[in-house]
Amino acid sequence: MNNDQTLLSSTLLTTGMVSLHVMRVGAPVDVELVIEQHVPMQSRWGWTMSTWEEGQQIKRHHLNLCFPKRGLVEARLAGDRLVQAVLWMLQPGERISMGIQDAADTFWGAFDVAPAAALVSKLPDGAPTELKLTGCSPGAVVKLGAKETMPKSAVLVGMDLLPVVQRTNWME
Repeated sequence: MNNDQTLLSSTLLTTGMVSLHVMRVGAPVDVELVIEQHVPMQSRWGWTMSTWEEGQQIKRHHLNLCFPKRGLVEARLAGDRLVQAVLWMLQPGERISMGIQDAADTFWGAFDVAPAAALVSKLPDGAPTELKLTGCSPGAVVKLGAKETMPKSAVLVGMDLLPVVQRTNWME
């Protein structure tokens, strides 16, 4: 971040979106620089932003940028147990199975092991209970589960997610 731009907050919302609040005094926030420094390549789609300014003598320019989370999170399970997992927001038209595979590849890259489970908000009718991975660890199998409190259009992969998450409380 520029010395004259300040990241005031980075919040992972329950919708699976990341919300960044950046402020700059005297000139508008450099949106391209914020994206370059804070938005991972795999999340540079489906983002929204709003800008505003405040102050009469000293102008303070603000940017709120929201983008889909695709990466590591901590998931709060039953009994308030925290586990490392990968939350992967799906692009419009992206198949759940591809999102699970991409999230599993990210999990593999972070922990050098394939995940054992995947959660979605709702499994399609007739969906299998397991999915064989093809990328990071060919032949590894993840068990599939559903929890209505999961963000819509998202998958969560990890080691010990089932039985399903009691509630979702994402933390970056």
